This record gives sequence, structure tokens and C-alpha cells, in this order.
Amino acid sequence: MIFPEYSVIIPTWNRASTVLTAIGSALNQTHPPLEVLVCDDASTDNTEELVRSLGDPRVIWLSGPRGGRPAIPRNRGIRVARGEWVAFLDSDDAWLPEKMEKQFTLAQALHCQAACTNAVKIVPKQPDFHETLLPWNSGERITLADQIATNNVITSSVALQRDLLLRAGGGFPEDAQLKVGE
Repeated sequence: MIFPEYSVIIPTWNRASTVLTAIGSALNQTHPPLEVLVCDDASTDNTEELVRSLGDPRVIWLSGPRGGRPAIPRNRGIRVARGEWVAFLDSDDAWLPEKMEKQFTLAQALHCQAACTNAVKIVPKQPDFHETLLPWNSGERITLADQIATNNVITSSVALQRDLLLRAGGGFPEDAQLKVGE
């Protein structure tokens, strides 16, 4: 199966303690990304220094003025992404290694332009523990209406075709009154 090239967009602000874990989980996918765009919201800690110390040409640092919410750096990433698809990963989250491969396999099988994965529960102080809330291939289905009604769409699970986002207005609402995916 041929998978599309994709860009990972990681918005961050003062996440020196977690951003390298997020980046590592993106780079260590069984189907690795074309690039990882770390979109900073004017961090004042050593987040930038840590990210740049990786020395990986796939990891691109994008700085910007303080916006105060993730929509602004996410949109910065969407604008410069080179991948056919974009996938969002918050700087305090991490993906399991097969996340993108499974997501693309399902999206291709169902001819989808967007997909989100199952939610998982992480137990603090037990970093290796996770429990799938809706088992893979369980036969159960969750509709988009159900996802929206329960506000169960986790931004770090979303991947979609970049041109779909651009045609729909370019990304996340930046109006402070419309905090979507925050």
C-alpha cells in the first residue's frame, strides 16, 4: 500500500518538558512523516533550544508572536506544510508507533479525506499504560454527529488532506471567542 506524504503540526508554548517526546513519537511512526513542524507561540523557556538541538532536517522550528491559543500556531503550520496530508499533535501528547499507518490504511480503504483515531486514556505516572476506549476493528462505529455531540474529537488524533483545510477556509478559527480544538 502506498501512503501519502504528510506533515505533522505541533503547536507549542513553554513545553520544554514534553515537546521532545511528542516529536519523537511523530518521527518514530512506522510510516514516518515528511516533516514535523514545531509551531511556537513565543515560548520563554528553552523549548526552542531543545528542538533545534535535535539536528534533524525533518524537524522545522516555526516561531511567531504570542497568540495565546493553539489555533494560531496550528494555522501557521498548515500554511507552510508540504505534505499532502497534515496531522496534528499537541506538544504534551505522544502517538503510538502505528498510529499514522493505521489511520491511512483506514482512510484509504474508506476513501476518506479526513480521519481521527480512537481516543486513548493515559494514566499519569504510568507512561507506558494506555487503554483503547474503542478497540480497533471492534465493529462499532462512531458517527461524526456523535463525535461533535460528545466533543470527543481530540486534536492530536486528527489527520486530513491539507487542501481540504485550505478549501474550507485555511484552518482553525483564530477569533478568541471561538476556541475550537483548544
